[in-house]
Amino acid sequence: MKKIKAGIVGTGSMGCHHVRVLSSMDGVEVVGVYDSDPVCLEHICKKNNAKAVKSISELLAQKPDTVSIAVPASLHEEVALPFIKAGISILIEKPLANTHETAKRIIESAKKSGARIMVGHIERFNPAIVALKKYVDNKKILSIDITRVGPTPPRIKDVGITIDLGIHDIDLATFLTGKKIVATSCATRSTRGDVHEDISMLLLKLEDGCIAQIHSNWLTPVKTRAIQIATTTEFIKADLIEKSVSIFNRFPDNDDASFSTKLEIEIKEPIRAELESFIHSVRTGEPFAVTAEEGLIALQTATNCLNNSI
Repeated sequence: MKKIKAGIVGTGSMGCHHVRVLSSMDGVEVVGVYDSDPVCLEHICKKNNAKAVKSISELLAQKPDTVSIAVPASLHEEVALPFIKAGISILIEKPLANTHETAKRIIESAKKSGARIMVGHIERFNPAIVALKKYVDNKKILSIDITRVGPTPPRIKDVGITIDLGIHDIDLATFLTGKKIVATSCATRSTRGDVHEDISMLLLKLEDGCIAQIHSNWLTPVKTRAIQIATTTEFIKADLIEKSVSIFNRFPDNDDASFSTKLEIEIKEPIRAELESFIHSVRTGEPFAVTAEEGLIALQTATNCLNNSI
């Protein structure tokens, strides 16, 4: 088995997990980790016995096959372009970029160089979503209601909640239904008095009339990650934190018959599943689980919502 040489840029809340998981994977050699914060970089590298480098140029000199990019969205283009121009496969943590225009430039650069891009929409690898996707395939979904709320994260400063959190569920709406978004509406509010919203309510209409409602906020002291789906015959509830999916009959004969079953969930750490999928595709040339084009669609939808919010 060919050993894949991996690099990582960013050792914050997500980047530290890239370092940890990639350093422990068979067939992967972490050839360099870079972060502009030398204290954080030293701590993460020492903890995972990984090699720290002092610059992106030094990381490029290690000739990595892949690079994980886990920096603020506003820096994605600046950080990604040197690796893209070198033809290196990259995994960019969602969102693909902080603006639609920047994301398009990243994709165009990759097309010119032949570099391949996967976008880190990690919720696709959540065990509950994996089981839910298998279950709803070939079912007619009528509506999806998604709640993703929690406290304000200190790390996010360059985008609002729609692009940081809501974009997860925009992607899940299209992923679970297999349908395109045909219309959007949105209401947002900032309670902090800055330029970025911390409350977001999105309403999406998809092909075949499916409706998706997405509620996100940074105001709730307890995290909630919940999905409710109505099909023509069933009502489905998924808890993405508890990793559970419950199926209810929408037309029970009596009250006792309303509950049907719980899906069996194969528990696996989402970031490990995501990175294993990424490395497998790099090694084999198979398509990435989340393409740059899919990342662009999610970002464009979020941007369209914000541009027309009330």
